Amino acid sequence: MIRFAVILSVLTTPSWADPIVVFAASSLKAPLDEVFQDEDVVVSYGGSGAMAQQIAQGAPADIYISANPQWMDWLSGQGLIQHDLQIDLLGNLLVLVGDADLQLRDAVLTGPIAMGQVSSVPAGIYAKEALEYLGVWNDVAATAIQVPSVTAAARLVALGEVPMAIVYATDAIASALNIIAIFPVESHAPIIYPAAVVQGADSDAQTVWRALQSPEASQVFISHGFTILAAP
Repeated sequence: MIRFAVILSVLTTPSWADPIVVFAASSLKAPLDEVFQDEDVVVSYGGSGAMAQQIAQGAPADIYISANPQWMDWLSGQGLIQHDLQIDLLGNLLVLVGDADLQLRDAVLTGPIAMGQVSSVPAGIYAKEALEYLGVWNDVAATAIQVPSVTAAARLVALGEVPMAIVYATDAIASALNIIAIFPVESHAPIIYPAAVVQGADSDAQTVWRALQSPEASQVFISHGFTILAAP
């Protein structure tokens, strides 16, 4: 386990009085819990859309890490992101998990399938795009179980409450779920996790943001199944 203090030591020794508050997509919980093992950093996890809206309403976030560039762009359009402190940090894959032993298109038609809300949760948005690409969205939509986050979708399968879910590969790894199939990368927009410092945050937040791009942090992300988009 890598302590966050060790990661920060590459840059500086943490000395801020108030905790740095990070709003992060729920699919990042496993690696960020490992990276941020320091009392000076507080991480709040949730759906990227809901967290973006909370920031827009004045929630005290210093750093925002989204599972979808669209929500980062939405905040940026409102002048709430420091543009020079924004980067595409991580990548991921979209997978179908469960117990079915079928080809991808046949499996999704057996339903019901849990997925993130297609109007706001990035994994749900990607799922709808992928299902439209396969030409089965209209068939799946009627029985799909839309939930507030991708981790909630994974949890339903883990608990045996639904037979299948569309989640990120990293969620499947974290929950030890069987991957039925990987959706073709061309079936949906690229899965990109942008990270940025929120407007109004001070230089301490910049230190944490830069530490997320360190080789030490990158190794943690890789160990949890993410791909690194930002150069160390």
